[in-house]
Amino acid sequence: MQSLTQALEPSDFAIGEILGEGKFGIVWEAQQVLSQRHCALKLFKKDESVSHVLEMAEFLDEINVLKVLDPSFPFIVRYDGFLADHPVKGIALELVTGGTLLDKVTNTGPLREPDARFYISDGHIKLTDFGLATFLTHKLPNSPVGALYIRPPEMFLGKPYGYEADWYSLGVALYEIVTGYPPFVGCECPIHMHLPDSYCLRDCIRLITLEVEINYPTHLSKDCQNLLRLLMSKHPTHR
Repeated sequence: MQSLTQALEPSDFAIGEILGEGKFGIVWEAQQVLSQRHCALKLFKKDESVSHVLEMAEFLDEINVLKVLDPSFPFIVRYDGFLADHPVKGIALELVTGGTLLDKVTNTGPLREPDARFYISDGHIKLTDFGLATFLTHKLPNSPVGALYIRPPEMFLGKPYGYEADWYSLGVALYEIVTGYPPFVGCECPIHMHLPDSYCLRDCIRLITLEVEINYPTHLSKDCQNLLRLLMSKHPTHR
C-alpha cells in the first residue's frame, strides 16, 4: 500500500467538486484511487511573485509540521500526502464536512455553557491549517503572524514568543465562541469582516498591549470567566 507520507502524483486522485477557494488556491473534494479514501485536496495557484514564494515556504513548513503530528489525534486533520515538482503543488488532508467553527457560531449564535454538552456529540473540532506553525527551538520567533485581533501583547511589542502565544489566541477564540464577538471593542477585524489589517492596527496595539479590562457578559459562569482571564493574560507566564 502506498505510504500516506510520501509525495503523490496528480493521477493518484479522482477530483470531485470545489469545496472552497482563496487567494492561495482551490480546495477540491477528491478520492485517492488506490485506497478509495476521500480527502480534501488543496491545490496552490502557480505564481512567480514574491508573496507566492513566501506562501510556498509556508506550504513546505506546513507539510513538515503535519508529518510529525500523530494522525490518530482527534483534534487535527489527518495528513495524507503532498504533490510536489508538478505544475501544481498541493496537499491532501482529511475531508472534514461539518463546516467551520465560524459557520457554527454565525448560524447558531454564541455557544451557551448549558448547551455545550450537546455539541460534543456532533464530533470534534479539528485544526486544519498549519501554514503559520513553527518548531520551537532555543531561539524563539519574534515575527508577527496571524490576524491582528488574536495576536498576544508580546507579538505587538516585538518580543520573542513561545507556546504561550497559542494559549492567548485560544482565549480570544473561546471568548468569541461564547459571546459572539471579539474581546476588544474597537479591534474587531476577524477574517469574516473582510477588513484590511491596517484598518484597526492602532486600536489593536492600544487595546491589546495596555491593561484594558475585558468585559465579561453576566451569563458567563465564574469558571468560564476565570479560564478566559488566564488564557488572555497580558503576561505570558501567567497563562
